[in-house]
Amino acid sequence: MQKYRNEAEEIEQTIAEMVEKNVLNDELYARDFVNHRLKTTNNGPMMIKKKMMALGLLERDISVAMDEHCTENIQIERVAKLLQKEKYDSDEKLQVNKVMQKMMRRGYSFSVVEAGLYKAGQNE
Repeated sequence: MQKYRNEAEEIEQTIAEMVEKNVLNDELYARDFVNHRLKTTNNGPMMIKKKMMALGLLERDISVAMDEHCTENIQIERVAKLLQKEKYDSDEKLQVNKVMQKMMRRGYSFSVVEAGLYKAGQNE
């Protein structure tokens, strides 16, 4: 029993040291997570937020990270860039709707997808 008590004390001490040295910092982790996901995936902010909630991060830390890295302008730029890669006829309403639904499934809001469509249409 004494052995387990000592191990628990050691674990608590190690965690306290890590927090003190800023190694265990959920806010920094959330920022890095958002930044990494934006660079390596096509996921939108809602999808990224859902993943972070599943990891058990606090809403406060998630909000700070999302506000910092996922502004509306950044989202519109990303959607426009993704839409330029899609093969669809912008005059064909059914194809446009399918592309919009695809972007919303990836975690982008309707307004951002709409603005991205407009911006992608201007760049053609």
